[in-house]
Amino acid sequence: MPNKYYHARKLRTIFLDDASPAETESNSEKKNQKTGTAETAAATPSKGKSKPKSERRMLGSPTSAVHRLHRKVDSHIVISDENPKKHKERRKIKSGTNASVDPSRTINKDDTLPDCKTIDEVRQWLNLTHQVFAEKAMGGIERRKVADQSRSMLEDLLTKPSATAPCIMTNPRLVTDAFEHLRKALYDAWQADPPMQMALVTLIAGDCETSSDKPVINLNAAQKRAKSTFRAMSKNYIAVTEFSQFGSIPHADGGFTLNTHDHAIIFGDLSKASRMANKHRRKYPTNSTGADPIVITPITDPSEVNMARMAAYLLKAPSKAINYCPPIDDKKGFINKTEKGDRNIRFLRMAQLRTMMTLEECFYAGGKGLDIRKALVGVLRALSASDAPPAQRLIHPDAIPSFWEELVKELRRDRWRLPVIMRRP
Repeated sequence: MPNKYYHARKLRTIFLDDASPAETESNSEKKNQKTGTAETAAATPSKGKSKPKSERRMLGSPTSAVHRLHRKVDSHIVISDENPKKHKERRKIKSGTNASVDPSRTINKDDTLPDCKTIDEVRQWLNLTHQVFAEKAMGGIERRKVADQSRSMLEDLLTKPSATAPCIMTNPRLVTDAFEHLRKALYDAWQADPPMQMALVTLIAGDCETSSDKPVINLNAAQKRAKSTFRAMSKNYIAVTEFSQFGSIPHADGGFTLNTHDHAIIFGDLSKASRMANKHRRKYPTNSTGADPIVITPITDPSEVNMARMAAYLLKAPSKAINYCPPIDDKKGFINKTEKGDRNIRFLRMAQLRTMMTLEECFYAGGKGLDIRKALVGVLRALSASDAPPAQRLIHPDAIPSFWEELVKELRRDRWRLPVIMRRP
């Protein structure tokens, strides 16, 4: 019988035939243009070739629009309904010295979550990121000799709400309910004070990078520093610590580079956000890609759909690895998210981290955001207690690290050390 995770290795293709005539004509013209300088060549995105429909592998039965949502999502871009840009170039690595609330950074929704015109489509996109992540993680043990019990337990941790009591980050039902609560809370916060300003802030620090072989994550120190920055920019915020992987960047301690970074939605009076961000930049060491340590993007669309996008952005799963292409000669460095070089065994390592972390630990807040987080955590705890009571849960929370140690032995990944996670004291 064919393995149901076989298609995890067959990555979803780009639906070029769904492009509009105007986009197709523009793409053809770009292909025929000759680049006179290396800098122009670096700025021109490469074009993929569409495969025949018979070769496209679909995940379940979502529409092609939902697949495009998964394909086009970008790490540090927020959504608005202003200034549509149909042909966005690759996002270049910036090494600027100032952070600012620049309205030009806010791009049209079609560039980030295309065709997300309803809350249900946003929900489908969020669920798809978690489904793809789980498939790739399971693909990491597909052809390896692993006990059936270990294989089954891994699948339970990645897909079943009844797996364990803590609100682990891979629990699909908790993610869905967290999304419903958070999107409503953000929309209510905006409606309570219509003139209120709101922005998405991303923090990336070089000292939050770690080795995939010997991961050490100082969650307490990173969140303490981030809280100081967010609080200086606005007293009201709701934030989350997120994981990502750079498959193209080796780490000095072995393996590839893992990274924790923070996203926050700040709201209220943002008049001093830019000035305080520039002041706090020195607290964040340069990261491997040279990306801006503090990125501020204003949120200008107060609709329920846009608030749903914001909530989904904070809760999405790292279903794609990040690739970094360093500068060569006159060509600028850039990063992209492509599934071409994905290795499922690396997603298995990410799954280990996410099953050892809880949504409660990763979410933090300040000011009016504290009320949002308190209500969110209360909902998630109640759901988790209902889905995984002590008599019915499949694994005790304290046994999760032991499960991973045994699985690593079965995989013969001797260089994989158990992750060290420094939580709040």
